[in-house]
Parts: sequence; C-alpha cells; structure tokens
Amino acid sequence: GPVWDRALNGSPFPGLSAFDADRGTVFFGRDLAIAQSIERLRQVGKPEAERTPFLLIIGASGSGKSSLLRAGLLPRLTLPGTIPEIDLWRTAVVMPGPDLFLALAEALLADSALGPELSQSAFAEKTLLAKQLSGDPELAAAPLRVALNQAAERRRAEANFETARASRIALGIDQAERIFTEADPATAASFARLMAVLVKSGLAYVVFAMRSDAYARFQSFEELVALREAGGTLDLVPPSAAELEEIVTRPIEACAPPLAFEQMGGLSLAKKLVADTKGGD
Repeated sequence: GPVWDRALNGSPFPGLSAFDADRGTVFFGRDLAIAQSIERLRQVGKPEAERTPFLLIIGASGSGKSSLLRAGLLPRLTLPGTIPEIDLWRTAVVMPGPDLFLALAEALLADSALGPELSQSAFAEKTLLAKQLSGDPELAAAPLRVALNQAAERRRAEANFETARASRIALGIDQAERIFTEADPATAASFARLMAVLVKSGLAYVVFAMRSDAYARFQSFEELVALREAGGTLDLVPPSAAELEEIVTRPIEACAPPLAFEQMGGLSLAKKLVADTKGGD
C-alpha cells in the first residue's frame, strides 16, 4: 500500500482544508464515488450515449466535494488509460471569486495546466489572459487551443509518435456556488458561456463541485443546464460508516514513522471518531 513519509510531509490529514492532489495517496473512503464519476465521464464520445465531457458533483456542505474533486477524481481521471482515447492531460483547478476570469487565468497558468506553453505566448501575464478569456467565448478559447496543441506536439516528439495524439484540459471548478454568490450576474453568464465552449469544442473535461443549496442559481444559466443535461451528475452523499472507517484509519496505516490510535477505557479513538462523525457535517 501507499507510504506517507510523516517526517517529510507531516500529518496525512489536512485539518479543516480539503485533501488536495499532494495527499491523493492518503485519500481513502471514496472509491465508489470516484468510480461512479469516472464512469459518467467515460460515456463521452460513445455514439449511443451522446454525452459531453461535463460532470456536476452536487452535495451538502461538508459532504467532501472538494476533496473528492482534488484528491480523488482529477488524479484518477488523468491517469494513463482511464479515458483510453486521451493521451495527454493538463490539470487546472479553479476557486471562483469576484473576478472569475482572473481566477481561471491563474489556474491555467499553473505548471500542471498550460503554464509551460502560455508562458511563451502573448498571454504569459494573468491579467492579459483574463481579459482574453472574458471576451467572445470562441475567440477566448483560441490561445488555449494553441497551447494544448503545442503540448500534444511536444508529447509526440518525446514519445516518438508518428502523429500527435488527443489531449485535453481536466478543469475542476471547486466551490462552484461562488460563481453565483461572489461574481456579478453578467460575469457569471460570460463564464458559463466560456465553459460551454471549452466542453463542446473538445478542449476540456469540466467538473463542477457545488453545494446542493446553490442548484436553483445554477439552473438560471441555460448554458450550464444544457451542459448538465448532456453531461452527467453525481449526487455525493456523506460517507457511510465503512467509508468513514477507511477515511480515519487508512491514512494512519500508511504513515512512516508509524502512528497508532490511542485506546481509552477500552475504546479506540478511531472508533470514537467514526461514531461521532457518522451522518454529520
């Protein structure tokens, strides 16, 4: 199994923060939700399914949407062979704020996304890229298409392929409800149109992780509703008792130097944690 170097990395648990990709090896208890999400995204491109590469993960506050997106789904989605027809992935995770396009530009300029290619273009500066992204959606996607093609060509040369193979951006929108609560309606509408273009043009697989109480606002944007209808939805429920036990115990089992739970009054702290958190936020 995985080994978590506690001397180097500290606790395997991120406290009140979400699990991120750097803790993917100690993210447990959500195998079923990850498998269901992947299966929905695998339907893309199958003629009988007529799906588009969009997934809405919706759940109550505290159900673990951010951790599922960041530490579970995106790392698994971008493994070689998960989506057999895609050879190269670049990953970007956006945390929306008042300036949606600046947040998107920052995510796309990361090294794990299109930073290596965009940094050599006219859009190396985040404010310039944000301005481009906020314009006409079809034109806004152009530098991203060029950068992704450059990444695919570099991959072709390094792997000695005869031709460049399919590449995509894995784009996660974490806490997507902030699109509707922090940005003005006109900006949110422009952002929704850009998401639709990125999905329909074959540039990106887009995953929204959103609180269920924001769904009514989501429905007010016809582009997003159309994406959901043509894509997929995952209703994320709180972890079961068995899943909670994995979440609590397996990161500890992976630690080196080793850790162990205390026993108090004949009761393991691990069992108490599971009992206390079952069904709660």
